[in-house]
This record gives sequence, structure tokens and C-alpha cells, in this order.
Amino acid sequence: MLAYLARYTYRVAIANSRLIALDERGVTFRYKDYRRDGRARYRTMTLAAGEFIRRFLPRSPKGLSSHPPKL
Repeated sequence: MLAYLARYTYRVAIANSRLIALDERGVTFRYKDYRRDGRARYRTMTLAAGEFIRRFLPRSPKGLSSHPPKL
């Protein structure tokens, strides 16, 4: 599933290079914390796979969301 979603990351807020791991703990990725300065700004986060997908889908192409486009 992650490989499938990763193909669409070039169009959204998370790049393939920011995805670090997918394991039993969830999806680990890098992000910038703009409240911090210097090296502390670059952080990692691990989310359960379902939570990652829930946050990711609103930023993906309309065809991937659970809400079909209106015709």
C-alpha cells in the first residue's frame, strides 16, 4: 500500500525521500518543525499506518479519496 501511495507523493506535501520506513510500528517519515531552529528543526515521526493514510489522503489526487468527484 505504501508503495502505491508513494507514487503520488510528488504531487503533495510529502516527498518519497521523506518516507523512511514502514514496519509493525507504522510509517516513519521526516518533517520540518518550524518552531525550532538549526538541526533540531528536522525531526522524524512515526504514525500508525491507518493514521498516516487518514492524514495523507486529503492531500492526494481526488481519485484516491473515499469521496468520488462530482460529475
